[in-house]
Amino acid sequence: MRKFKNLRTGKYCSQASHASLGSYLKVEKLASSDNKIRIILNNWFQNSFKKIVLYVETEEEILELHKQLEDINIPNVVITDSGLTEFGVPTVTALGIGPWLEEELDEVTRHLLLF
Repeated sequence: MRKFKNLRTGKYCSQASHASLGSYLKVEKLASSDNKIRIILNNWFQNSFKKIVLYVETEEEILELHKQLEDINIPNVVITDSGLTEFGVPTVTALGIGPWLEEELDEVTRHLLLF
């Protein structure tokens, strides 16, 4: 999640929801043709259903994380708000990742702080 000055809590919640759902849908689609991903998704459903919200300060940080994740084939989705209410212009707000293997995610995200 990207931090902004003076952003309403509800807007943060909606952007995090977009990221969570968007990433889940991407993983679900991939699971239909990839056994490893199907196992990861099933374990996530049956065991933890874990969601963690971390933050970055800039769009560049989101895009760099996205690139790193793409390079190592971890499913993720960049969320761009349409700009109709809070921002006034389309704005990159969040990055949804996984569900995925925790140890692989930690390699890319361990430097980030909890939101």
